[in-house]
Amino acid sequence: FAFFAPAGTPPAIVQRINAALREATTQPDVRRRAEEGGVILRPLSVEEMDAVARREIETLGRTIRENGITLE
Repeated sequence: FAFFAPAGTPPAIVQRINAALREATTQPDVRRRAEEGGVILRPLSVEEMDAVARREIETLGRTIRENGITLE
């Protein structure tokens, strides 16, 4: 999973949120509880997450177009 902020959120705020989340995910109790819930934490920088999201959008978009998938 990932956290996203609304478009237009000031970069300084996005960086602050990212830093807080990265700090939280280093806490042993947070990591343990996440793993117990089947979540593997992989803290990413804002830039890394942006790249991941863009790749996913591109891949899923291509799959949707190639298979003629439409909303009902």
